[in-house]
Amino acid sequence: MVELKQIHHESFLEAAGYIRQSHFLFNDSIKNNIILNQTYDHDKLMKVLEDVDLREWVETLELKENHILVNDGSNISGGQRQRVSIARELYHDFPIMFVDEPSASLDDVTSQKIYDTLLKLNKTMVCVTHRHIEYLRTRFDKVIELEPLGGAS
Repeated sequence: MVELKQIHHESFLEAAGYIRQSHFLFNDSIKNNIILNQTYDHDKLMKVLEDVDLREWVETLELKENHILVNDGSNISGGQRQRVSIARELYHDFPIMFVDEPSASLDDVTSQKIYDTLLKLNKTMVCVTHRHIEYLRTRFDKVIELEPLGGAS
């Protein structure tokens, strides 16, 4: 075990992924939005698309994973945008994941699939959420609930 203060800032950043609540997408293909600067591996991409429940939808598109996203992904739904963003971090396979409201734009069934996917990964994960607390309470090693000062309102 290494103490946190002994870890160099740069090496920590290289090892940590961040699934944002607010995502950004480039005017480029679904594939390129996910792989970014990584080496393209078709099987790995298909697995990640399956993990985030996008593969079936992508396979219905004329250009499949080469479908172009425009204007920060305005040509796809909010839930699809969020899952492309999650797929990007899964494809990069960071050993540490910071996750901010990964289910914000997703229905309950898809949210549970995404959480199940994230939780089966062999990674250190810090997740911030206010949704699906009861579902997640027994699935994380440690749950910290925050309340407003003065108790719940």
